[in-house]
Amino acid sequence: MHCNVDGAQVFFDGNYKGDIQGGVLTVPVYSTGTAYKEYSVQKDGYTTYTDSITGVPGKGQTIDLYATLNPAQPTQGPIGGDQGWYMVHCNVDGATVMFDNDVKGVIANGVLSVPVYVTGTPY
Repeated sequence: MHCNVDGAQVFFDGNYKGDIQGGVLTVPVYSTGTAYKEYSVQKDGYTTYTDSITGVPGKGQTIDLYATLNPAQPTQGPIGGDQGWYMVHCNVDGATVMFDNDVKGVIANGVLSVPVYVTGTPY
């Protein structure tokens, strides 16, 4: 898996497979297992990339998949919705942060800032 954004999370058929590091992530698959149909790559601040997986690698073979993430356009929050943040600190860069089983991003430089609306449903 090749991607232009380090720290982006890779999913095959909705299952998390790891984070892009140095522009790549190797995802081992069994040639006799159920073939994956779709992959997606996401990172906070970028538009999620999704595409089909059209082949299955044979034994010892590699199939290269590519994703280019583009910065997301800023969105206006709900009118009157005051915003706050959770600052999640961790000693492991690249660790995935989840709130109520919803992926919020990965730790970078020891921290991840997660915006929340004070009028929204609490986690």
